[in-house]
Amino acid sequence: MADETWPRNYSYNVYGKTKAVSEELVIQTKEKDIRNCIIRIPHLFGPSDYLIDATIAMPVIIGSKKDNNNILNAKDKDPYSFIYIENAANVFIVAARALASSETSGQVNGEVFHVKSRDENFIHFYRYTLNEQKSLFTLKIPFHVILFFAYIYELFVLFCFKFFGLQFGDPVQCFGVLAVESCSQEYTFNDVKAQKILKNYNLVDDKEAIQRTRKWIALRNEVKYKKKMKKKTE
Repeated sequence: MADETWPRNYSYNVYGKTKAVSEELVIQTKEKDIRNCIIRIPHLFGPSDYLIDATIAMPVIIGSKKDNNNILNAKDKDPYSFIYIENAANVFIVAARALASSETSGQVNGEVFHVKSRDENFIHFYRYTLNEQKSLFTLKIPFHVILFFAYIYELFVLFCFKFFGLQFGDPVQCFGVLAVESCSQEYTFNDVKAQKILKNYNLVDDKEAIQRTRKWIALRNEVKYKKKMKKKTE
């Protein structure tokens, strides 16, 4: 579990490097008497989350990176930190108000905060907690096996782009190296500092956040079904 002293080392991909550069630029503004703070957001979830379909559609439970023979089948195995979309938006409002206040700006200015709503195994959260269809077909594959295919997939996407100018797929979305690495090891935030200083930034509690997301999934599926039936009758 990482706290705010965790080094800003995102060298494993370009996306991570841009985060590190952004944080450095924000830190530099403190010397110009510009009030600021850094909010580190974990994985977002909620209505309109494109990963819901991608994760449910890919019937794979990936083995743990730490123990290749240990197939992830429990929600507390190799947990991942999540935050509900509305809570993520609210934490920026709370931080801005704290920075603007003469009473609290000293506690917030120039600080880094880790925030979250819950911790759970990445795949378990999407395939079982958010999804109410319990009878999902699941293929259990060891970590190093699926990581090999993830590299092949990314090389194929890169090849098609470099030589044919074709741009398709999203390696991070469902089957890239980053996705496999992320959901096969612990990646959790310690939000004690944020809870103490920013206090009640989670407007929506965990249970309500999950219920709202489930309702959106059900409504979206209903709309899809009605559109499909309408086309059949035309």
